[in-house]
Amino acid sequence: MRRRAFQKGLFDDKGHTAMDVNTRLDLEWVEGDQFFRCPHCSAKNVVVDTTGPNALPGLRIVHIKE
Repeated sequence: MRRRAFQKGLFDDKGHTAMDVNTRLDLEWVEGDQFFRCPHCSAKNVVVDTTGPNALPGLRIVHIKE
């Protein structure tokens, strides 16, 4: 069974989604990695800072470390 690290919520009426603030995960930094820890398996969901097409800042998961 596949589990999600967080839930997505509808951001606007155009179908864009964002991380649901009610399922907030703490952002951690260890050995140069910036990540969200999976609440189910403790894997590191490594993220990078990004800018969306609308010029809003955000984070993007680039890979997962066990």
